[in-house]
Amino acid sequence: MINIGVGYTLPFEMVGSPWIDGETLANAMPKHQGIIFRPIHFKPFYGTFKGEPCQGVQVHIDPKTADNLVQVNYEILSLLGAPQLFPLSDAKAKKEREDPRTTMFDKVSGSDEPRKWLMEQKDMNELFAKWKRECEQFRQTRKPYLLY
Repeated sequence: MINIGVGYTLPFEMVGSPWIDGETLANAMPKHQGIIFRPIHFKPFYGTFKGEPCQGVQVHIDPKTADNLVQVNYEILSLLGAPQLFPLSDAKAKKEREDPRTTMFDKVSGSDEPRKWLMEQKDMNELFAKWKRECEQFRQTRKPYLLY
């Protein structure tokens, strides 16, 4: 489980947990134009890990020059060891039904594809390249329909 700044003064600007080493995570993050990862120590006031000392990274973004932020999110998850972050629910619950957090992750990701890549610890750069090809294909397909 991780904290994304909700319960602290930087909601959605950081990621952290008691088990994360902020300095190590910041140094491990791939370099991106317009994005800086600063190690941070914090103690949430409420929510996940309330009152517990946590470490992680604060993500500083220059909106004019920043790279693909979706890619950055999946890179963070990959570095944190995604299989630990997506627990399956108890087998006594409905047959092979997944944890609601997993279901929600798939919904906000648009499919289960990113989660499966993370769970299988595949090279995320291959998935990012696939997405870029699909985006370019969509741009070409839509061109005849643009009015302006």
